[in-house]
Parts: sequence; C-alpha cells; structure tokens
Amino acid sequence: MSHLPDEVQRQVRERWDPEFTWVENQFIPWAHLQKPIAQCRLVLITTGGLYLANQFQEPFSSHPHGDPSFREFPAAVALEDLRIAHPSYDTAPAEADRNVVFPLDRLRELERSGVIGRLAPFHYSFMGHLTRPLPLLADSLPNLVERVRRAEADVALIGAVSPLCHQTAGLISRALEAAGIPTLVVGVEPSLWERVRPPRAVWSRHPFGAPFGQPGNRGKQTELLRMALEALETMQNRGSVWELPLAWRD
Repeated sequence: MSHLPDEVQRQVRERWDPEFTWVENQFIPWAHLQKPIAQCRLVLITTGGLYLANQFQEPFSSHPHGDPSFREFPAAVALEDLRIAHPSYDTAPAEADRNVVFPLDRLRELERSGVIGRLAPFHYSFMGHLTRPLPLLADSLPNLVERVRRAEADVALIGAVSPLCHQTAGLISRALEAAGIPTLVVGVEPSLWERVRPPRAVWSRHPFGAPFGQPGNRGKQTELLRMALEALETMQNRGSVWELPLAWRD
C-alpha cells in the first residue's frame, strides 16, 4: 500500500491546516451510462484553479484552507484567456498549454470527429486544494449539479491536478453521480482515491500538474482522452480505478 496519502496529510498539516484529514467514504454512488459516448453531451471540469483573465472573474482565494467556489466558462472560451490560481502544483506545464489540465481544445476536436456527441454549453474549474471540503459539499456542489442538469449533460469528465485535487475531484464526481450523471475522474495517483472513493477513475504515470499529457503534445493528449472515454463507456463496477498505459515520455 502506498504511503503517499499519509505523507500528503503530514505536509498539508504542516503547511496549511493542522486539522486536515482525508475524507473517508464507504458507499459509492453510481449512475449508469444511458447512451454511447458518441451520442453524449459532455461537460469538462478541472480542479486546476483556472479563471478568466482581464477582470472577468476573480482569481481563487489564497486562504490556507482553500477556496470552494467554482468558475464557469462558455464552451467557446479561448484557453489563452484563462489564468491559474492554485497553491500546490507546478503550474509550468499548464502555463505552457492549458490542455494539460483542461483539455477543451482536444475535446472540441473529438466533437468534430464524432468521438463525443457534443460539448455542453458551459464548463467549470475548481481550485482543488481544499483542506476543509464542507463548504464545497454544502454549497458549491449542489449549485454545480443544478447547472450541469440544466445543460442536459450526459457525462462529466473531471481532471484531478494536485494531490488534494484528487480528493476534490472525487467529491465532485460523487455528487454528480448521486444526481444521476455518469462521471470519470482523470488523475495521476490512484492511492489518493482509496478513501474518497470516486465511482470511476483512470490514471496515468504523469506528474502532478499535467493529468492530460505533456504540453504541446496534441497526439498524446488526444490518445489519453480517447482511452479515458473508452474506459468510461466500459466500466461496470463501482469504484473502478484503471491505469491507462501511457508514460510521460511516450
């Protein structure tokens, strides 16, 4: 068993919140996929701390316990107009290419090629470094669920970017699945899901800060998304966590 969750807990207590502890869940919600991915409307959610520049949106708060709010972007947003406010991952890959944490450009291409049915009209970013997730659970997630429902999204793809983002992404996925919306979390470290228990998740041997592939590597990002969507369509068991056979330098 990996010791990483205990090490992350120790570091978070030392640096940000001495009372931090991981959320532990037993029951796993599950929403059945109702149609093939090629017919689904997909919503993209990241925990990478993105927000619109030029004072259109406020950056996420730098409070030690994190910021449980989210930012909403139209599907036509230009990724170069997004900025990053997140305290706990190396943002250099995402600064070079936002698709490594928020692969909206690649999903637009997959929509045009018919791999997915269509993209939802709005997509979302959280700042997933949350040491006390109760406000997220009580306020932000019910709001998010209602918006995703109104958009008639069939599936949600959720990126887990930092160590604590793996827990936050798991909580987001559980809220959506409980509301009947199938989800898939994409991250880099499966041991960080052992307690929060997302319904479905995949991971690859990438560094924190780049769950969707290397900056500028369009082919690798697309391959990862294709594999992830195939997994979402294939998974049948609650709590499934699959490794994608992709190395960082492939």
